[in-house]
Amino acid sequence: MKTVAYVGIDYHQSFLAVVVLLEGQPEPIDRVKLPNVPKNLKNYFSKLCERYFLKTCYEASSCGYVFYREMTRWGHSCQVVAPSKIPKKPGDHVKTDFKDAENLAYQFRNGSLSFVHIPSEEEEAARALIRCRRALKEDCKRVKLRISSLLKSVGHVYSGSLWTQKHENWLNQVSLLPMLDSVLMEYRTQRVYLENRIAELDCQIEALAKTEKYAEKVKTLKTLRGIGTLTAMTLVGELVDISRFPTAKALMSFLGLTP
Repeated sequence: MKTVAYVGIDYHQSFLAVVVLLEGQPEPIDRVKLPNVPKNLKNYFSKLCERYFLKTCYEASSCGYVFYREMTRWGHSCQVVAPSKIPKKPGDHVKTDFKDAENLAYQFRNGSLSFVHIPSEEEEAARALIRCRRALKEDCKRVKLRISSLLKSVGHVYSGSLWTQKHENWLNQVSLLPMLDSVLMEYRTQRVYLENRIAELDCQIEALAKTEKYAEKVKTLKTLRGIGTLTAMTLVGELVDISRFPTAKALMSFLGLTP
């Protein structure tokens, strides 16, 4: 039977710092810095796999799950670690690539790590679509604030409800200096563009919600008061699989609603 090798990886876009720790051994047997090139990585882990049963892990980051999916395709066990839940010693502020990788290997062997749920590529794409819509909505809010701030700074304040047709008519009649008028038109053009893009994304999300993968989940969530298609898809997109939470408390903790 092969010895288990716990492999801690400090993953970067251009390289990987790898530390290999065997079951029952006090010190790592290998520390290596590898270029982040699939061929090189595949060769290294394949040779390591000939001698040991590999259990690899790395921290979740903005690099996504590309490396996880590559390792899975190559037939290796791989876990993605939740960075905020890695145990840390008080006062230990020194960070190096190999130290981080070594810490992951030791913590992995000790069973002290928490792992994130890996969405499928389709689920990740759906979540990106929903987040894109949310980002555009925030951009639109900022543009509206710029419009209001610009007009307020030159003494034009609308007393009614903002962003209604009456407000639009009022904006059309505001008299400004030529350069300020150009600025206002630029902001208003941005706002119209963003609102059109948001409407287009809403249509895409609505269509996605009707597909076989999401229809039943969305339908169930919409039975709750105040939840429409967009909110339901946001919940499904972020949680991916609600059954992975063993209790309601675990779900609320994940959402940050309870300690």
